[in-house]
Amino acid sequence: MLVRDYFNTIIALDVVERYGIRNPEELRAFIRLLLNSEYFSLSKLERTMRSLGYSISKATLSNYLRYLQECYFAFPVEVYSPKVKLKLQHPKKVYFVDSSFITFLSVKFSENFGRLMKNTVFIELLRREKEVNYVLGDNWEVSFVLPDEETLIQVSYDVSNPETIERELKALKKAKKLFHWEKAVLITWDTEKKVDGIEIVPLWRFLLGDY
Repeated sequence: MLVRDYFNTIIALDVVERYGIRNPEELRAFIRLLLNSEYFSLSKLERTMRSLGYSISKATLSNYLRYLQECYFAFPVEVYSPKVKLKLQHPKKVYFVDSSFITFLSVKFSENFGRLMKNTVFIELLRREKEVNYVLGDNWEVSFVLPDEETLIQVSYDVSNPETIERELKALKKAKKLFHWEKAVLITWDTEKKVDGIEIVPLWRFLLGDY
């Protein structure tokens, strides 16, 4: 499979060879866990790795994550908060340079369009050289926070269900109120309209740079 060959080449040349990884299979197991987890913490990953039979420390996992980031393979994203303690308490999210890795190399059989869309939006924001975080509240979350531009971006594949669009808009409204920001966008697959001052735009329009 082309994607698998591409993946193996990146790991072999850009990570294993470059950083002198002694246990490539250990690294691949770590990457597979990341591919199957939208959120992660190194402490939990350490426990999972050990349960799988790998004798590994959190420091080693931290190095692996840094290597993946330095070679532009994976990108950890922190929760947005002025308080360092809160940043450390919340899990990080992870995105990948190529969305095909999520599709073909994760163990999930269902097509996770929502996660693929988020990954696509993140890569575009990275291309635009934006500082990116996410935000968590009580029973709500906003996919992306752009602190330098005071902008909130929510991503949801299908908002045809009234409950879904209400939930996504509610999260944006709560974040707007929390940060006292005005700009908020909801990116969907094919819906385009404006609700309560929030622009709802299809993914293709966002990628064209209209928002």
